[in-house]
Amino acid sequence: MVLAAQASTIFGFKGSAVTADSQKSLGLDHPLFGVLLTSGRSRAADKPVIRLATAPDTLVETELGYVIAENIATRLANDTQARECVQSVVPVIELPQNYARRMGGTSLNARELVAANIGATSYIVGTPQNPNLDVNALKVSLKRDGQTLHESTGGEVLGGQWATLRELLNQITGHGHTVRAGSIIISGALGGPKPAAAGKYQADYGPLGTLEFEIQP
Repeated sequence: MVLAAQASTIFGFKGSAVTADSQKSLGLDHPLFGVLLTSGRSRAADKPVIRLATAPDTLVETELGYVIAENIATRLANDTQARECVQSVVPVIELPQNYARRMGGTSLNARELVAANIGATSYIVGTPQNPNLDVNALKVSLKRDGQTLHESTGGEVLGGQWATLRELLNQITGHGHTVRAGSIIISGALGGPKPAAAGKYQADYGPLGTLEFEIQP
């Protein structure tokens, strides 16, 4: 299955500020979004290796991705419409850059986050699966060298996965973008971002499978 045309510059979009706490800290009542470029994509099947020497401020995030079945250019009225536009669900590891760390630990405000494209750079995409599962109950865990870094569920995001997807799609189209069929939307970090450190990682998404990758110095 092809998730998006290889010739396309934009592979999809990423969500941020998808929990109640993160929105409150930024003074928002909605999530933010950034652009995922095709050039940043790796396939989980290739067991990718990430080198910190070239990206020292990398974060590791476990996320759920949604492959969109049809072009979307207008506002969705409800969560059911968001669910019906999904072709498949896919496990994703996002590896954004921690720009706050580069600024000496100073937190970025919402405008600065958007200007930095929410740190979007690299991401690892697993195998698309049938979307007919309870994504809010889905258990997700992340381990490094066998040590558990976090455990979470899809329902961690504000309002649940389908409400978050609807909000993100409406934010994206509201800013003049058309979400193309085959695009992927990732709905925000589950379990929170973790600073990247050298080791072998395993992200378990239950029925969606396991993603393995390595981070080297």
